[in-house]
Amino acid sequence: MRGSELEHSRWCPNRLESDQYRIPWQAVGYAICTKDRRGFLISGGVPDLLIFSLDTSAVNHGCEVFCYCVMPDHLHFIACVVEEGGDLQPFVAGFKQWTARRLGEMGIPKPVWQRTYWDRHVREDESVGELVAYVLDNPVREGLCEHPEDWAHSELRPYPWD
Repeated sequence: MRGSELEHSRWCPNRLESDQYRIPWQAVGYAICTKDRRGFLISGGVPDLLIFSLDTSAVNHGCEVFCYCVMPDHLHFIACVVEEGGDLQPFVAGFKQWTARRLGEMGIPKPVWQRTYWDRHVREDESVGELVAYVLDNPVREGLCEHPEDWAHSELRPYPWD
């Protein structure tokens, strides 16, 4: 294990080995929370900034985001590697760094994000559709709307492998 991977494994003990984040077409669901669960993510232009950054960082790292849901204090999304050499870990790190800088410029106190995040690889016996439903149903479970399609800050895009 390289030094940076060893340091990463100390504060992310449940993270898989780095090569698992480079597998083409492997759907991975993410949940990234704001520091102290502060609820500013759906105010002003923040959702547009987050989605722009997700898409830009994904392209820069050979990945694609095909489902997301911005909640007041956290963000869910599903992504996968779509190009040779793509890597989900630097994609997520780059997203967090860039958005923290931009949100700081918008007056959001730093740190913006919790230090780590949750990720979940879809396994062979699971359905990507179940993970998509979980992500899109989040505002319904939180009592923010009655139906997933009522939430303005989420989207399901075509699966990249279709």
